[in-house]
Amino acid sequence: MHVVTAALGIALMVLIGVAVLLGLVVLVLLVGGAAAAGTIAGRWLRGRPDTVHQPVGVVQGALLGLVGLVLAFGLTMAVGRYDNRRAIVVQEANDIGTTYLRAQLLAEPSRSASLELLKPYADVAVDLADQVPDSHRFDEDVSRMGDIQQALWGQAGDAVRADPTGTAPRLYVESLNAMIDSHTDRVTSVRNRVPSTVVILQVLGGAIAIGVLSLYLALLGRGLATSLVAAGVVILILFISLDLDRPHRGLITVPDQPLVTARADMDEPAAADGDSALALPAIERGAGLEGAFLFLAGLTFAGAVVGGAVVRDVPGGSGAGDSPGRAATGTFGAGVSTVALMAPSLRRPA
Repeated sequence: MHVVTAALGIALMVLIGVAVLLGLVVLVLLVGGAAAAGTIAGRWLRGRPDTVHQPVGVVQGALLGLVGLVLAFGLTMAVGRYDNRRAIVVQEANDIGTTYLRAQLLAEPSRSASLELLKPYADVAVDLADQVPDSHRFDEDVSRMGDIQQALWGQAGDAVRADPTGTAPRLYVESLNAMIDSHTDRVTSVRNRVPSTVVILQVLGGAIAIGVLSLYLALLGRGLATSLVAAGVVILILFISLDLDRPHRGLITVPDQPLVTARADMDEPAAADGDSALALPAIERGAGLEGAFLFLAGLTFAGAVVGGAVVRDVPGGSGAGDSPGRAATGTFGAGVSTVALMAPSLRRPA
């Protein structure tokens, strides 16, 4: 099975390399052909009167500025989409890891069932990073992840019904919902590409601009080197823009290392077992309130000590025997008595 998977991976990489090479060849033929055609036409028109040269110079200047703006606009769109895809992959890996950790806090049998479902879910998420969008394998992975999400949601519902007031099921449902949302964002971001109209405008506009530039340079009697350099720059910008917009086919791909790391962490021993999961909802509200009252009692004692010290330092105050000192001591005593009386009533019956 592993040999077949490796062979398919190698075949896929070869096909991707061939597709990238073909795309580069097409760009070179279009832009390079336009440069060659412009050079030939310019040399043919070189014997014409000089009045023809000036209008061509104005047109090629304006056209180069416009095409430069279009190329920059398309490259910005491609880079923005690429950065968004990378951020979504990291977010999905974090959500999968958080869901796996919180699933360990569930009570049985939802705990074991959820953990076993999350492992193949992470495997498919990693495999999805290597698939071409809208291909058969891509659609299969998306469908399988949707099925696992349904099963996980069913286990979450069972956990909530088994412990409606527990903290762990609510936290698990929250992280599971975030994981499902991250998967939807990832699939949408992969399918969200630069519009085809913009790509066609970039390629045709770049080819026409280079052709007119070559025509003008040939009219001036310049060599072919300048036209070739300009054509190379335009081809490079177009290639990078198209490559960024297709992260599963070209040389620049969205790294899936965060997902691989999240899946590897699932092979480690569970950080929480079922006993701690069952003990989590038993945290009493009264224990927290009792601690708060004890803290207030400590503050009362500190206030009494400081108040007594201040009274002793005041002229005419003899220390503990005066009325301010007795008031501070009485305040401390009242605080301790209040905590002692209220603490038993704050505990929840077992």
